[in-house]
Formats: sequence, C-alpha cells, structure tokens
Amino acid sequence: MMMRLVIISLILLTVSGFSLNKDDFYLDSYVLETNFGKIRVTLFDEIAPLHAKNFKENIKNKVYENKVFHRVVRDFVIQTGEYENKKEFLEAGKNNSQKSLIPNEISKIHFKGALGAARKDDQINPDKKSDKLQFYIALRPLVELNGNYTVFGRVSEGLEVVTKIANLKTAKDDFPLEDVRILKAYQERYFDLEKYQRFKREEESKND
Repeated sequence: MMMRLVIISLILLTVSGFSLNKDDFYLDSYVLETNFGKIRVTLFDEIAPLHAKNFKENIKNKVYENKVFHRVVRDFVIQTGEYENKKEFLEAGKNNSQKSLIPNEISKIHFKGALGAARKDDQINPDKKSDKLQFYIALRPLVELNGNYTVFGRVSEGLEVVTKIANLKTAKDDFPLEDVRILKAYQERYFDLEKYQRFKREEESKND
C-alpha cells in the first residue's frame, strides 16, 4: 500500500510541473520491527543533534534489538531501549551506579507520536540530562513534560502499532503482561508523503 502511494506521489510530482526533485522528499528513517508490527521514526537532527547521533549509533550497533517495551502507561507513553526481560528491569531498579548521559536539548513540545529521551528525576538529575538508551513515544500531547524532557524525533509511520502496544494490560509497575519487544532495528530511506503533500498544498495555494 505504501509503495503504491509513493508511486502515485512521484507521478503527481512529475505531472504538476513543480521544480523540486523527487529526492527532496526522501529522508533517512529508522525502523523498529516489533512483534506487534513496524514503527518508523524520523529524527530532528537540527534541534537535537546529540540525541539524534546517539540514536543512530545505537541503531548501527544493534543496541535496541531484542529489547522489550518495559513501561506501558495508557494515554501517556510507551518506553523501551534497555532491558531484554523483566528480570533485568527489576535488577536495574536496585542498581544506583552512574550511567553515561547526554546533555539536554530541550526545545520541542510533546505531540502525539513524539520520540523523547527518558531521564532520572530532577532531584538526582537537575540538569535534565538524558539516558543514552531508554526512549519513549508520547501517546498524546504531553504538556506536562514540555520543557523537561528532550524530544528528538517523531513516529512517521506505525502509530497504529504504538496504539496496540499502549492498550496492553500491565502489572502494577507498568511492565506489560504480554511480551512486546524490538526484533530488529535499522536505517531505511523513506519517501515522506506528508512532506510532499504539504509542499503540494502550499504550491496550489500560491496559484489560487
């Protein structure tokens, strides 16, 4: 279905006579293949370069593969990136060792589908530095997190998969009762249909 939309869009791009090259609508994306389906994310390299670079390195080094979604809070976030099972998750809660962190790059607001970096609370982490592994996906506009957490990307495809995961039943610690994990994570070039359609609307409005 997506390939059909891409083909149609490229045809429209040619017929419309717009000057932009089709390559201008391709961008790097990062695919998280889960046992519930694929989630595609794109990164905000310009406003959160340190976080984007870190995420890309984790993808390249296959850090996220076989990691579970360890936190599922309906109408809030789903979170993953570090643990392979609940035992690791519980043991980490007892471990107070220092982790390597990323300086915050807080600027973007939390919209539905925002990709954000997890972190420790302000008492332990007053500079709001981000964890290098754990990240979350916002399930709605989270105004309560704005100005406190770094948003470094967005879900560009697969929000329906995010919703499936968000609706799972969980234990009291928000760990899902059903296993949900990232099977594969990789970079992939992606035709940004949303960007193309926005450009097309803007061009058409100029001609009205």
